Amino acid sequence: MLRQWSPLFGDAVAAVTAAQTLSSAGVPFQLLQEASIRPSVLRSRNVLLIGAPSYSTYAARVLRNTPFTIQNDTSTSDEVISGAPAEGQPSKPAFLPKHDERGRTSVVYGLITVVPSGPRPESEAQTVIISGMGGAGAQAAMEFFSSVASLRLLQRQFRKDNLTRVPPAYQVVVRCTMDQSLLMNWDLAAFKTIDPSRLLD
Repeated sequence: MLRQWSPLFGDAVAAVTAAQTLSSAGVPFQLLQEASIRPSVLRSRNVLLIGAPSYSTYAARVLRNTPFTIQNDTSTSDEVISGAPAEGQPSKPAFLPKHDERGRTSVVYGLITVVPSGPRPESEAQTVIISGMGGAGAQAAMEFFSSVASLRLLQRQFRKDNLTRVPPAYQVVVRCTMDQSLLMNWDLAAFKTIDPSRLLD
């Protein structure tokens, strides 16, 4: 799904990458605007959502209960990936963009969120939310998620944490470098598993 209005360029590139990946695997799909469907329709379906909490109601609802989310830093006006705050405390930026000596953005982060689509944590259907700082972050997140080499790297990280199988719910932070507005490369910055029961709050 894409946002209701004109998407960020990186979101559009992420959608193209997703379509190419699914098509090459022979997986049928529908491309829909978020505003054209009710959230209840997505239950028990495999969903790939491209969007961030600032403009996607569905992403905002899911990411409010996850270890990482994307917010605006009021002190810098930058988008940042913040960690879940302690109870009663404000959230703190965990991953911030970097800028070169000319003030141009040189490093941003993407966020991949995988959660069960069904009402029960053991649901086989999954929802994948691709988000990021600006368009480049979302593009990097989608490139990572569609790369066999990147997913193998993630699987090795799971095994290092004594996870014998891919967890039903998790988040991945992807670091990406930029040259002006052009995405140059991306790599794994962090990941966290999610207790699916938290998503039912």
